Amino acid sequence: MAKLYPTKDPSHGLFLLYDGYVTQVGDEHDDSVIYTRTSMDESDPLGEPTYALQPVKYFHALPKVHDRVFVILKEYTQEGGTSQKKMKRYWMGPIEPQWETLETGSYDSKFGLEPDNPDGRKLNKNINKDKRNKGVYPSKEEVAVHKGNTDITLSTQTINIRAGKFVFGDVTKSKLNTENQGVINIKYGSSKLKEDEQTEIINKIVYSDPEYTIFAEVQEINDRLFGYMTVTKNSDSSEVEETSTTKTPLLFVKSHKRNLLIKRIRDYLRVYKRRYNKWSFNSSESEFIGDKKFFDGYMTTIQEEIPKRWEELTSIVETDKGGSVINVMANRINLFSYDGLKHYNDVLNSDKEIDMDLQRKINKELQSIVYGERLLEFLKLVKMYITTHIHPFHGMPPIQDQSVIKINEFNLDGLLNKNIKTN
Repeated sequence: MAKLYPTKDPSHGLFLLYDGYVTQVGDEHDDSVIYTRTSMDESDPLGEPTYALQPVKYFHALPKVHDRVFVILKEYTQEGGTSQKKMKRYWMGPIEPQWETLETGSYDSKFGLEPDNPDGRKLNKNINKDKRNKGVYPSKEEVAVHKGNTDITLSTQTINIRAGKFVFGDVTKSKLNTENQGVINIKYGSSKLKEDEQTEIINKIVYSDPEYTIFAEVQEINDRLFGYMTVTKNSDSSEVEETSTTKTPLLFVKSHKRNLLIKRIRDYLRVYKRRYNKWSFNSSESEFIGDKKFFDGYMTTIQEEIPKRWEELTSIVETDKGGSVINVMANRINLFSYDGLKHYNDVLNSDKEIDMDLQRKINKELQSIVYGERLLEFLKLVKMYITTHIHPFHGMPPIQDQSVIKINEFNLDGLLNKNIKTN
């Protein structure tokens, strides 16, 4: 624990900075008072540790016993008219070398790292360099307050409040929890941020894969022309029908009667196209250059609804008043009102943590929020029934038409979102 950089200010006296470790946190006067030992205490190893004051109380983050802190010593003149100099202690910390060692390191543990001896102990690889861990700890551009498995992170236009940022039970504190983090995400920016997603209809070409390939060929052997056709199944490249030199050709004619052979090939081609519904046709013969290469419906145009693209505003314009959004995500979300059906003021306003039994009780007692669109769907069915139902005779039940059937079959429990509740 080396002494660092003493400075002398003529009006305020001498300042010294030491490495120290914590021996006690809080006393009968103040929780933020800690007791520390530094290298200047080593001459009296059995002596009492000296207390140090927290210089700033607006940020509350106390160390634990054995944590490392910086101890600042300020020289002052003792009251009472004497010229005797005294040293007042303040602390800053706790000090930890890396994110994943927070709340686990101590002054004399393997996680410690002396500021004036950076090569004294081996550091782990920067956890933010591993893409698999990205998002567990803040980036260089963010400001964050971190404690255990929770944090508050601030970026330029976003605040994230998270609980459960790494996987439950992960001792390495490095595996990003993508399943069930509790998150409150607050965003501010362009007014487009608060809008519903805009969509547009586009025409999209869709291709269907051929199941069979039909191939036609004309060969000339000894001044005679031979016609051959092959049908191949595309899934396994097996030949379904074939004419070849080892089998009877479609037709063989004198070379000057080529038109007869082409006609025969076309006759077979019409049969094959009816027999094999999804076909593609291929031939190197000039007579077939203009023929259709694929079956009807191979290429179709459909209409598709897609999100409308818009550019995020990079600068503030006079007509844009801005917009804000709060996104809340958790396995269960409970919303409370002081004036609700059931009061929980004593639970949420007390300094006691809500334990598991009380949380389950709250989860059970609160009322489920209704899915608005699902409710509207049901109300439309009721409206249709009221305006269109028919009674066969006076006093008889209505005819069981489609609207009545849909109302009877509608799952009313499906109207409730049981994961978002309120009092």
